[in-house]
This record gives sequence, structure tokens and C-alpha cells, in this order.
Amino acid sequence: MAPPNKTASLASKKAFIAKNRIANYRASLLLEGITPPSANPARSSSIHSVIAHYQALANQAK
Repeated sequence: MAPPNKTASLASKKAFIAKNRIANYRASLLLEGITPPSANPARSSSIHSVIAHYQALANQAK
């Protein structure tokens, strides 16, 4: 995961950041015990799975 080239275009820098942001998001889901969504999920379904996970954790704590 090398940083983008200093002479790279703005579009390639944005693509680099987006790619790594997605990888970090998927890794954090794994750490929380949530199965990461597929490569191109519907955004609302992944949000609902995260909300459901934390609601279940909150209900266990009561």
C-alpha cells in the first residue's frame, strides 16, 4: 500500500484514497464481527446490517 506518486493526477489520487477507504471499512467490519458485504453491495443493506449488529449488542447489554 504505497502512497500515490507525487506526479499522479488528481483522479488517480482520488481512486487510491477510495480504494483504501473501502479496504479499511471492510477490515473494521471484520474486527467488529460483521461479515463484510460483497464487492458492490447496495449501500442501504450494509448500513442496515451495521445498525442491526449494534442494536443486538445494545439489547444484550440490558
